[in-house]
Amino acid sequence: MQKQASGSIDMFLRLIPGVKAFKIATVTGFRILYLGQIVYFECIRKEWHVFLYDHNRFQLKSKTTAEDILGYSEAFIQINQHHVINIHFLSMIKGNECILIPPFENKCPHKVSRIYKDILLKKFCSI
Repeated sequence: MQKQASGSIDMFLRLIPGVKAFKIATVTGFRILYLGQIVYFECIRKEWHVFLYDHNRFQLKSKTTAEDILGYSEAFIQINQHHVINIHFLSMIKGNECILIPPFENKCPHKVSRIYKDILLKKFCSI
């Protein structure tokens, strides 16, 4: 059932004019992903992974950097050395922690480091 719902979301995203698609290089090849599918990116043991709305995750090619990810869209914002989030999935900023919208609010702690906090607050307040 989840596969069917995921397929419906993908089809819906393709039909919306102006929805940005990305060609992202993963370790298994290129994937076309839409902004609304991407919740966050996480660097695990020096390898970046993309976490999707349908709870799938893909490892990006080994030479991918945070700067590469930030270049895909202005909606992506780095919150610490290991996380880049899609600002559209951010529910609130509580102290030094980003709380994502359900069902991702408890996925993992998204601590905001001091260097990125001002940029995050400006971007979050401008939505």
